[in-house]
Amino acid sequence: MSGLESLVRFATACSVISAWWSVTVTATASGSQNETGTVQSSVSPLYIGAFFPFQHSSTLKFQPVVAQTALDHINSLPGILDGYRLEMRWNWTGNDSPQGALRILYNLVFYGPPVVAAFGPSLPSEAAIVNQVAARFNIVQVGLASGGKLSDRSIYPYTVRAFHVTKEVHNARAAFFKKMGWKRIAFIYEDSLSFREYMTTLQSVLEANDVQVLLSEGVQDFSNLDIHLQNLKRQDARIIFVGFYKFVTLKLFCEVNISP
Repeated sequence: MSGLESLVRFATACSVISAWWSVTVTATASGSQNETGTVQSSVSPLYIGAFFPFQHSSTLKFQPVVAQTALDHINSLPGILDGYRLEMRWNWTGNDSPQGALRILYNLVFYGPPVVAAFGPSLPSEAAIVNQVAARFNIVQVGLASGGKLSDRSIYPYTVRAFHVTKEVHNARAAFFKKMGWKRIAFIYEDSLSFREYMTTLQSVLEANDVQVLLSEGVQDFSNLDIHLQNLKRQDARIIFVGFYKFVTLKLFCEVNISP
């Protein structure tokens, strides 16, 4: 998925989520206070948290701006949050950093005005931890993370996913592979929790549709990409499914081009 496509999907999700928040926070918050702790008589703020990854991405770095635009739109509409306004408390989590995201959650919970809901984290590895902890504080988590475990309501009772279910996308991929006549495929991906879970689910769906996975290469050291490429060559892999973020994907393509 390109950065621009991700940003467009994020903007669409923000519009839907902001409308949903406006209903949720009106029902769950009353007598809201400002940062000094005094109740405002006219317009009271309702705070939501937000976890944004990829601070240095050329396109995804604009996620906070997109989210704020959606909140401003909701705040400008009469009859939705009369007497209230949505305010956002947010920070960058880092790239695939559960520890960083958890620190942000603790800051939202224990410091500053309380939040009634939160957007994100967007990465499954972060959401798997943060959403479970946030539920203990009755914080509704709305986001784009699509890890399979997030659908377990016994673990994530307050998680609302605003994105497609991963397995549905895998079913579409399997149908596409069969349409193209591709019977043998290989994986190369970042050996992290989110990508590993993603590839494991995809492999089970492909094999159930008679598509053979020749090799599944999990990469921990990006300086050794050529070693993994040689493994793929030895298996005569012609159709290769890649699971990396943009920077490593570009590095991989360069290695493919220069590899003997």
